[in-house]
Amino acid sequence: MPSDKSEKDGSKDKGGDRKSGKDGKGGRDQRGGKDEKGGKGQSSKQSAAEIRAEEYDAFVKACVTSHAAWLSAPLLTISPSISISIPHFATLLLLLLTLLLLLSPASWIPHIAAPITLLIPLQNTLRCIGAAHDKRKGGSGGSGDVVQWVIIWIGWVGLGWVGEMVRCFRPGWRGVWEIGRVGAGIVLAGPWFGKAALVPGKPSSKLAEAEKREAGEAAKAEQASKKGDPSKKDGKWEAKDEDKAKADAKKRAERKAKAKKEQKEDGA
Repeated sequence: MPSDKSEKDGSKDKGGDRKSGKDGKGGRDQRGGKDEKGGKGQSSKQSAAEIRAEEYDAFVKACVTSHAAWLSAPLLTISPSISISIPHFATLLLLLLTLLLLLSPASWIPHIAAPITLLIPLQNTLRCIGAAHDKRKGGSGGSGDVVQWVIIWIGWVGLGWVGEMVRCFRPGWRGVWEIGRVGAGIVLAGPWFGKAALVPGKPSSKLAEAEKREAGEAAKAEQASKKGDPSKKDGKWEAKDEDKAKADAKKRAERKAKAKKEQKEDGA
């Protein structure tokens, strides 16, 4: 019988240890969860510079999506994989295209540049027409950069007419003219003439809050530095300190003169 009781007591103690272990783990998990939440709350406070960088990246991706058409997928997928920013990667592709056009015969230039100068504007124009059609039916889409694509088509037709004149009257200038025509088409079709670039939107509420928070922190730091460093006090306080120092120096000089006068009288 005593042995049975001791076994029961031992099993109870073990059960209590297990429960306490579970409680300890639960307490640790709860505390760890609170710490993790606190860490997430602190890390969520991004600086204004970080928010600007994120918004700029989102703006660049939106411009590529709205203006690069079939070229947007390679730009958005290849540039992160090779650790190059999208504008730099697009500039590299443009340089390669320019080199290819310079090395090609003049009659090949329009055909080589057609996927850039003709296919991309055509895709974007059809997309804008579809979006405008959906908007008329009550959809949420917008007309986008329709005005830009209309101007591009008018300019492209005009440049083509001038190109035919060059081919007839100045056949030796054909290569230079074709390269210039391709460059003009790329410039006119660029996102810098888009609605998002020409009419920038208001800064986001997240950025405004971050700027306001940083301005408050800077003001508090400046006040604290002024309290700690007497040289950074306001001009009024500095003037008062100077007047007080001058008055003290004048009093000391008067006391010295009076003491010398008394010494002379005693000597006489």
